[in-house]
Amino acid sequence: MKIKAFFVLTIVTLALMMTLTFNNSFTYATVAGSDSTPPPTLIYIPSDNPALAEIMQNGVDLVKQEKYDEAIEVFNQAIEIDPNFAPAYVALGWAYSNIKDYGLALANANRAIEIDPNLVESYVLRGGISQELGNYFDALTDYDFAISLDPNKADGYIGRCTLYQDMGNLDSALLDINRAIELNPEASLLYVLRGLLYHDMADYEVAWQDLERAIELLPDFSELDKTNLTVEQYATVFGFAGTVQNALGNYTEAIEYINQAIEIYPESFEFYFNRGFAYYSLGNNEQALSDYNQAIELSRDFPGYDYHEYYFQRGLVYVATLNYPAALDDFNQALELKPDYADAILQIGLIYAKREDHLTAISYFSDVIEIDPENAEAYGYRGFSRIILENYDLAIQDFDRVIQLMPEFFGGYLGRGLAYYYSGYSKEALLDLHEYERLVGEGNVNPVYVPIIEQLEAQTN
Repeated sequence: MKIKAFFVLTIVTLALMMTLTFNNSFTYATVAGSDSTPPPTLIYIPSDNPALAEIMQNGVDLVKQEKYDEAIEVFNQAIEIDPNFAPAYVALGWAYSNIKDYGLALANANRAIEIDPNLVESYVLRGGISQELGNYFDALTDYDFAISLDPNKADGYIGRCTLYQDMGNLDSALLDINRAIELNPEASLLYVLRGLLYHDMADYEVAWQDLERAIELLPDFSELDKTNLTVEQYATVFGFAGTVQNALGNYTEAIEYINQAIEIYPESFEFYFNRGFAYYSLGNNEQALSDYNQAIELSRDFPGYDYHEYYFQRGLVYVATLNYPAALDDFNQALELKPDYADAILQIGLIYAKREDHLTAISYFSDVIEIDPENAEAYGYRGFSRIILENYDLAIQDFDRVIQLMPEFFGGYLGRGLAYYYSGYSKEALLDLHEYERLVGEGNVNPVYVPIIEQLEAQTN
């Protein structure tokens, strides 16, 4: 699941969303359901310069419409009015980040820091840029400094949370998002972020509690223009609700939530991908294929996006419908995008095994093992192919490894038992096949193997 990309964009957008008032020295960005509490980002607007404030608001409106090039022009106009207005450089930097021009984004972040070394948003911006570029140490330094400047603002905690996610430090990420929620308890999107963090931690029930809370805090869609949420952000709350329902195995409920997301924002390829997964899990291959096709078509507009999983999942649908040539095309396409994608290599091996080309299948299973030496599936499938090719000694070695990796998996004992049986080792074969019986439970033994077990029992009595 792609979490970081959305929330980095969310933070970027919130940094530009502001409600203009001229009665106060400052104005706050607003988040749905957060009228009284400061949201994750504070933008300073001088109350004595209505012209500048109006231009900044125009830029914000363009950002809401995802018209980043036009927003850049408008924020440059703000800088022409006041070249020392640091928040304008921050806004300009965020806009450049949205079009992935990180060089200009960084230049504007640095300029904002030169003008005002105490502006928290400047360091959050620069940290976000470093994070996108993979410079995690620099990003952490900036997020830490942003928090030290104002521990009661959520910006730095949110940025550092997403960084910790990228680094795989989920416990630290959770501490930061908890602090951000303490500071902004009515901010819907923060519950989404924490819910997806729990999703990554495989705590799906708790994740769902946060997604439910996020939905509760959303305004009616008819009131969206009174908030600073974009249509995409609003829809994504429902989209991520579907993601968590998928993880819980509630595929029908997942489809219902994702349908809402698509109705609101049909341009998101991730919505179609996640709904396709739900349909596939329900055995509705026709609808799954339609959704995966749509996801892949829409994702082509984002050439930098890592969508190898899209081809892989569509390949699984083709396998389920016995369209092996199309499946091979998709698995190979996934490998072009991610050459060490073990799951795709494994599936290619399985297709060759189904075609009874076991030598080719074994070569693919061996490639998987080279990438992932603890992939029990690959050892198991290679072992069964070796049994068919009568390479029993090598098959026994493969199933030894399966049992070592997964001692409670019946397939390892079944495979090794059959390899022993065909090798003439009756005693060893019977021990393994009895263990297979124990693990699958009485009444669940495959009828194909019952005569073999009975034969071995007769031989040993």
